[in-house]
Amino acid sequence: MRPWALADIAWVSLTRGNEYRGRPATDADLDEILDYYFALGEPMRREPPGQHLEGFLLRLAGQQLVWQEPEFSEISRSIALLQQTAPTKALKVVEPGWDSKLLGCSLTDYTGVAQLLFASATYMSGRFDPTWLEGDLDAFDGLTTPEALAAVIDQHFATSAETLKDEEAAAATQARAAGTPTPDDALRRFTYNPLRGRPAVTGYGPGYLIPVPAAAMASPSPTTWVSCSSSTSDASCACCPTPSCSPRSSTPSRRT
Repeated sequence: MRPWALADIAWVSLTRGNEYRGRPATDADLDEILDYYFALGEPMRREPPGQHLEGFLLRLAGQQLVWQEPEFSEISRSIALLQQTAPTKALKVVEPGWDSKLLGCSLTDYTGVAQLLFASATYMSGRFDPTWLEGDLDAFDGLTTPEALAAVIDQHFATSAETLKDEEAAAATQARAAGTPTPDDALRRFTYNPLRGRPAVTGYGPGYLIPVPAAAMASPSPTTWVSCSSSTSDASCACCPTPSCSPRSSTPSRRT
């Protein structure tokens, strides 16, 4: 199953679905939705001659290539780059303890949480509940209780359907205030999917629902660590995992 297709379906279902269906969704329902997704046509049919193919390939690359990275190799690079690489000059930002200040835990624990969510979503039908690991968290340095584990997940990995809806409404309001066109729904699947930044969804039973397992591996990847230009001291960026981040309000300035 293509993760970019599943991510778009999950995003739309969470923001536009409702709880008043006659029966729970089945695998057959998902297969049918996927058929509709892959039947979507090319939205940009009026590009100038000579730019149609280039634009098509760029859109597909942005849509799909970010989901085709080797997950475990990718997240291990963050530790290799930020913890195990000797700097050649004095560092101004990555100082001792930076990860605990930024993440609320060590970088090792943070990447471990991502791996845990990925594995649980893959083998437990998209679910994870920290209470499953009561007394069995020895692999972590500081996250030794389900409560500590849940705190990090809530801070960096979790969202809710209500939050996703509010973000869309705020983006639409911001676009109207700026006089910019309303985003075209036909191009939605080529835009940033918020589940890639916060893959665990609350409000659907105990613990977390993780509709796209591959999304859990995105946050620890070094390709998502960026710096941002901001007037506030605690704001970081759209892609790094701090509570003040907002994909629509931050201004990425450099990709690490």
